[in-house]
Amino acid sequence: MGCSGEPDCNVDLDTPESLAALVAANTPEALIIASGLAEFQQVENPDTSRLEADFYRDKALKLAPNDEWVLSYLNNECSPSNPEEDSPFCNQISAMRLVDLSPENGFRWANLAHYQLSDDDAEAALASYQRAAAAPTFSIGWGPHVFRLTTALQETFQTEEFCAVVTSAGMAAAKLPSYQEFTNTCRARTEDAAWRDACINLGQKMETQATTLISRMIGFSLQRIVYEAIEDDDGVAAVAARKEDLQAMVQQQSSVYECLREHADWVHRWLISVRDFGEMESLRRLSEGRSHC
Repeated sequence: MGCSGEPDCNVDLDTPESLAALVAANTPEALIIASGLAEFQQVENPDTSRLEADFYRDKALKLAPNDEWVLSYLNNECSPSNPEEDSPFCNQISAMRLVDLSPENGFRWANLAHYQLSDDDAEAALASYQRAAAAPTFSIGWGPHVFRLTTALQETFQTEEFCAVVTSAGMAAAKLPSYQEFTNTCRARTEDAAWRDACINLGQKMETQATTLISRMIGFSLQRIVYEAIEDDDGVAAVAARKEDLQAMVQQQSSVYECLREHADWVHRWLISVRDFGEMESLRRLSEGRSHC
C-alpha cells in the first residue's frame, strides 16, 4: 500500500479485502484491528457491526488470554460506570487480573477502583486510589499499543513503517481509557478528606510519572478539582503554572517529530522508544538527539 510521506499519511484499510487479510492473519493484533474496521465499515448497521467486532475481539482474547497488552487494549472498550453499554466480552476481562499482571502500574489500580465504585465498594476503591498514587509508574499502555499495531500492519500489508506508525497511533488514540472516570470520581468526593488526599496524590503521580501527555493533563485536572472545591487559590495557581510549564516544554520539543517524516531510521527509533519508555520520555530522548537527525 502506498505512503505519501506526509503527516496525514494513512493506510488504506477501508476495504473488504483489508478486513479479510487481517482476519486471515489470525493474530491478536490483526484481529483487534479487524474489530475496529468491522465497526467502521458497517457504521450504518451498528448492531451488526458491534456483533462482528465483538466476534473478532473475543477471538483475539481466546488466542492470548494472559497477554497483558491484549487484555489492556480490550479493557479500554469497557466502561465501569456504564456496564449496560458494554459488549458481552467485557465480562471476560477482569480489572483485578490486570492489577495482578502489573501491580507496579498506578493506572491498573485506578482502573480497578472505578470498577469497585460501580459495585458500591467505596472503601476498597479508596484503597485502590491510594495504591495507584503510591505505585512507581503510571501507564495506560499507549506506547505498546502503537508498537503492536504497527507491527501487525507491516506484517499483514508490507506497509512502510512511517505509514504504519501514523495509522497505529490514531487507532491507539481512539481506544484510550475513559478519563472521565477519574474526574467524575474526584469531583463527587471532594467533601471527604481521605478522598481529597487520594485525588491530589494521584494527580501528582500522573503529573510527574504518567507516560502520556494526556494522562499528565488529567493529573493536573484532578488536583485542580480538589483545590477549587476547598477554595485553595494558591493550590489552583500552582497547578496552573506547572501545567503551562509542561505545555511550553512539549511545544518546544515537539519539533523533533519532523525527524520521523524525514528519516526512516528515526521512525524505528521512536517506535522502539515509545514501546519501552512511553510518549513523554521518548519525546525527551529524541529531543536531546535532535541535532543528529
